[in-house]
Amino acid sequence: MFLTRLPVGKNFPHHPDLLPQTPKYFPVAGALIGCIQAGFWLAAYAIWQQSGLATLLCMLGTIWATGAFHEDGFADVCDGFGGGWTKEQILTIMKDSRLGTYGTVGLTGMLAARFMALMLLPQDFTTCNLHENTFWGRFGLIISTLIAGHCLSRLMPVIAIQFGQYATDNTGSKTKPLASAPLKPLAFAIACATAALVLMLLFTWNCWLAVLPMLLATWLLYRFFYKWIGGYTGDCLGAIQQVSELVFYLSIALLWKWVPYINF
Repeated sequence: MFLTRLPVGKNFPHHPDLLPQTPKYFPVAGALIGCIQAGFWLAAYAIWQQSGLATLLCMLGTIWATGAFHEDGFADVCDGFGGGWTKEQILTIMKDSRLGTYGTVGLTGMLAARFMALMLLPQDFTTCNLHENTFWGRFGLIISTLIAGHCLSRLMPVIAIQFGQYATDNTGSKTKPLASAPLKPLAFAIACATAALVLMLLFTWNCWLAVLPMLLATWLLYRFFYKWIGGYTGDCLGAIQQVSELVFYLSIALLWKWVPYINF
C-alpha cells in the first residue's frame, strides 16, 4: 500500500502505527515491482518484437504500478537542491507539489538514462550463440536485471533510514513513522537477507559486484543531503532509490561487457 497502488483489499489493516514495520519488506515490494515490469516487457516484446518499445512500455507500466512514487521524490530533490540555497529554502521547495525546471530536467534525464542503460543489455539472446534457445536462455538477463534492480534499489533507502537521521521536524511528513527510529536489528537483517536471496537466485556470484556502486551512490547522496539539510527526507529516500536503480543497471551492463564468465 505504501510503495505501490496495487489493491490489497478494503479489510487489509493499514493503521499508521503499522508503517514503521514496513521498511523490512521494501525489498519484497521491490521484487514484486520488478516482476511486474518484467511482465510488461515480455508482453510488449511478444506483441511487437521490438526491444526499444518493450523497454519504454515496461518503464511506463512500472510508473503506473508505483504511482511515480519515487520519481516524484527524485524530481522534488532536483527542484529543492537546484533552487534552494539554505536548508529552509530547500525543504520549502521540496514540499511544494508543483514541478519546477530543475525537477523537469532531472526527471527527464533520469528516465532517459534508465532507458539507455537497459538498452545496453542483450535483451534476446537468439541474436547470438551464447545461450540455448529457451525462454530463460533468451530473456533471463533482462528479467533478472529488472527484478534484482527494483529489489536492491529499495534496500538502499532502508540503509539510509537505518544509519542516517531525519533532516527536520516530521510534522506533516508522510515519512514521519519511518523516520522516528531505525529498524530493529532483526528487521534490518530480514531486509538485507531478502535482497541478498533475490540476487543470489538470479545471478552468479560475480554480479554481486554491482551492489558496491549502489552502496557508494547511497553513501555519497546521503553525505550530500546531510551537508545541506542535516539528513534525509522522504523525497531524499525516493532520490536514493532512483539513482541506485540506475547505477545497478549501468553496473550490470559494465559487468556483462568486461567481466569474463558473467552469467545469470
